[in-house]
Amino acid sequence: MKQKIDNKISISLLEIANLIGGTIKGDKNIIITGFASLKDAKDSDISLMYRSIYLSDLSHSKAAAFLTNEDFSSKVTNAVIVKNPRLSFCKIIDILHPPPVFKDFISSGADIDKSAKINKPCEIHNSVHIGENAIISSKVVLHPGVYIGDNCYIGENSVIMPNSVIYRDCEIGKNALIHANVTIGSDGWGYVIDNGKNHKIPHRMKVIIKDDVEIGANSVIERGSMINTVIGSGAKISSLVHIAHNVTLGSDNLLATGAIIGGSVKTGKNVIIMGGSVVSDSLKLADNTILGGSSTLIKNTKSGDLLYGFPARPKKIWLQSKAKIKSISGILRRLAKIEKSINKR
Repeated sequence: MKQKIDNKISISLLEIANLIGGTIKGDKNIIITGFASLKDAKDSDISLMYRSIYLSDLSHSKAAAFLTNEDFSSKVTNAVIVKNPRLSFCKIIDILHPPPVFKDFISSGADIDKSAKINKPCEIHNSVHIGENAIISSKVVLHPGVYIGDNCYIGENSVIMPNSVIYRDCEIGKNALIHANVTIGSDGWGYVIDNGKNHKIPHRMKVIIKDDVEIGANSVIERGSMINTVIGSGAKISSLVHIAHNVTLGSDNLLATGAIIGGSVKTGKNVIIMGGSVVSDSLKLADNTILGGSSTLIKNTKSGDLLYGFPARPKKIWLQSKAKIKSISGILRRLAKIEKSINKR
């Protein structure tokens, strides 16, 4: 039975296997109190083994047991065997290190407009502002300093971390996780130039964030000028990501740290934008497009495209270009030597 001893969860390997639907190898009665990497694990920890590149670390690991699949089951003595070790390890983390417990309260230090609708239970901390006609669904958690503008909607089970700002008229779906210092619904960057003067384009549309979306710290999602900015269900957005006005992001997209999505971009399902990459304005990215790290996309994509570089192009062509550049560098060095030799004569 799972117990808490000295603020640590204590659970047998058999109980872990039952909870995650795995098969035991070795001693089912081993007691596990923590999780760690192969290198850092102690004799009461469970660790993750799922790739051959970690075999060296596995051979020196002090972990009490391992979570792995059939491919590596012969390499370990005590283990829980599952089909997808990485996914199952997420469940183990929640077992051994449970997320914060929901607390049903509304701080007296929260500034809540009388017209706002608060559906209890909910957890609203000190210094939260909730504007006129805003709707807060049940089991929402708003941490200190969160700003919810007028007419906003926050869906059930959503969590908004400290100091995030949701401008007026925005909608957040169910099960959202919005990390600290996120800004949703700020004006996009749009101006009309007339006689050398910059005239601001009004931004009156919404940001609509669908269900099961996560947004990393310090990211910005701008509201639309002509259409709503929409973030599809299941999208996972890392920290320091910028999404410009009028963007439609498809379902289950992954955006890594530092990605910049230009205005009016539209992406399909399961698109992946790696760290530091830029997608130029008004492009369409088809389903399953992958844009490699630090790349700049300037053309529409086809389904399943794997693109790298500046400008982004198919990975095979990108690798060939890199090889040619390296070859040219070698030729230039040899020419420099020849020139130096000729000059000495």
